[in-house]
Amino acid sequence: MKDLVRKILKEYVEELDIVDNVIDVDECRVKFNEFKVSYGRTCYLNFSDSSDIERIKNNIIDKKCQVITIFNNSGESFDIPSNEIRFTLNEGKPYISASYFYREIYPQLNVNVKLVGGINSGNIRSALKLSFEGTENWSEDTVDMSEGVIGIPPTVGGNEWSVMNYFDTKKSVHELLRALISQDNNKNPEIIYGDEFSPGEDYSSSEYDELIIQWLSKVFKGDIHSDGLDSIKNLQKKSIESGEATENAAVEYIANNPEVIGLNSITETVKYEPGHKKDRWGGIDAEFYGNSSSPIGVQIKPLAKYDETKNKVSIGRSNANDYSNKKGVDYFVFFNERTNEVVTFKNSNYKVSGNSYIFADEPFYYSL
Repeated sequence: MKDLVRKILKEYVEELDIVDNVIDVDECRVKFNEFKVSYGRTCYLNFSDSSDIERIKNNIIDKKCQVITIFNNSGESFDIPSNEIRFTLNEGKPYISASYFYREIYPQLNVNVKLVGGINSGNIRSALKLSFEGTENWSEDTVDMSEGVIGIPPTVGGNEWSVMNYFDTKKSVHELLRALISQDNNKNPEIIYGDEFSPGEDYSSSEYDELIIQWLSKVFKGDIHSDGLDSIKNLQKKSIESGEATENAAVEYIANNPEVIGLNSITETVKYEPGHKKDRWGGIDAEFYGNSSSPIGVQIKPLAKYDETKNKVSIGRSNANDYSNKKGVDYFVFFNERTNEVVTFKNSNYKVSGNSYIFADEPFYYSL
């Protein structure tokens, strides 16, 4: 049956003189998790299985597919011309232009997918600012410190930095917020759209963003879903406390074993307060001064598992982010505070896969 389908497709395509190669129906379909627009220019295609990336890339290079069909669990599918798909130079991530996404794909997304997709880092930060700017619970941007929420518990650090400021980076927090907005959309849409909501009305992407920011602001101020907000805060607090324990133990270990980051001795250690720009935007958990011309910046991650054969480091439930563009981060230090096991890699030549890092180079230092 499959061969018959291919034969019919081949004859049809040849009749129209569209392509010379037969379309392989199986190899031109790929499952994806979400579209992710970055900086308003690029829309990444987050495929469910990373092995699909190489398969699709080869099919495009070999001109086996004129159209790539991507689909998700919601039953949605989108046909993307293969010449619209590009791959990043460093990591080979597939992407399309943001203009193509908004012109051809966004109008096809169902309402719930649009709302869920709008729970992202940028909209969360905008909603926090909308909720608290101009009040005693808002700290303005300074030379060293980021703007953000202060004094609303739970807080961390001496500056009473609220854990709500971390909502933008925690994937599990995003998932909980997405579940809440999906619930409102299905049961109480007037909470999102207001009393004049018309089910048939269509909104642009910017209008959806505004609706989502307003909805998030209600959540963050406790006007709606107060129990859900408390749960999210507690989840974020536990995550931060776990991360702080790992960071503090790792900093102490490095101070006593400077060879971990290539120093002979350490004269000064700087660990930045929550909200400091070097930590929040620069990715630097700590800087160490010693026998080098400049401080050594490190990003500290928990060490859950290290596969030496693949140079693959798993970090448990922590977020695995790409810091390759953070110029102040010289090393990754993966540390297990229970066993004092440590693996150090330079901040280069790696890819992120789920909650793991896979490095092309050998570790700079390890003690297992």
